Amino acid sequence: MSRKVADNGTLPVNVGAWLEELVRLGKKNDAGHTTRELAVIWRIEPKNVRERLRQAQALGRLVVGRRSAPGIDGRSSLVPVYTIRPNTRAAERK
Repeated sequence: MSRKVADNGTLPVNVGAWLEELVRLGKKNDAGHTTRELAVIWRIEPKNVRERLRQAQALGRLVVGRRSAPGIDGRSSLVPVYTIRPNTRAAERK
C-alpha cells in the first residue's frame, strides 16, 4: 500500500528524498572486504582467500561483518565482509 505524504515545500528536501536517505542510513554497512574483493587485492583465487580467512579465524584475528550489496536482480542483501586484526602477540613481544 503506497501512501503519499504532502510536501508543502517547508522542508529543505522533499519527503521522498528524506525517506530514501533514512533507508540508506539504516542499512548495515560494516568495514571490510568481500571474498571476491580480497581475491582481487591479493591476486589469488577465491578458494585460497577462504583458506587464508579460515587460518586467520583459527588464530582469533578474523572479524566478520555484513554489508548491504545489490544483487543481479536489483534487490539488496547482506553479504559477509572480512577484516583481519593486527597480531597483538607480536606487538607484546617487542
